Amino acid sequence: MSDFVRDVRFALRSFRRAPLHALATVLTLGVGIGAVTLMFSVLNASVLRPLPFPDPDRLVWVWKASDEVPQNSLSYDDFRDCRSSLDAVEDLAAYQLFYPRLLWSGAEEGTPVLGNQVTPNLFSVLGVAPALGRGFL
Repeated sequence: MSDFVRDVRFALRSFRRAPLHALATVLTLGVGIGAVTLMFSVLNASVLRPLPFPDPDRLVWVWKASDEVPQNSLSYDDFRDCRSSLDAVEDLAAYQLFYPRLLWSGAEEGTPVLGNQVTPNLFSVLGVAPALGRGFL
């Protein structure tokens, strides 16, 4: 313990002798620790943690690829064909982001809301229930 106290005293004396150097050191350490924390948080949320669904390792993403476009969404006809012909999957659901002219109305004025078009079986494929209300009939 006495070595630790001696090291702390030496560090404080060094900081008093060269305050700009001490400030630069503390700022560099702070920025470095902050950057590493930020990178780990993003990596943890996007890669390390499993998806928030039951059996996330059984979910796959299906898309259409061609020479011109390496990854493209399926048309509804392609989706129906895949759904009827794929024997290796339990079920297939589709969704599409769209920017509707929906407004979530509150007390004063409405707010535009981002929406998704989904197939009726999306909740059952993901193994989740709607947060409010019931699923699609």
